[in-house]
Amino acid sequence: MATLDGVHRVLNPDGVFISIAFGQPHFRRPLFMDPKLICSLEITLLAMDSIIFSIQR
Repeated sequence: MATLDGVHRVLNPDGVFISIAFGQPHFRRPLFMDPKLICSLEITLLAMDSIIFSIQR
């Protein structure tokens, strides 16, 4: 959670943070769902084991 706090602190108001993860999305989704940190979350499945999380303020 400290990482996302840092991302939120330095991300421009119209900025986008992209995280590429390998594994099932249900492991990371709760970390990205904090409403005080993000305005929108987009999850894109690349393959069976690759997910892109796009966070926008």
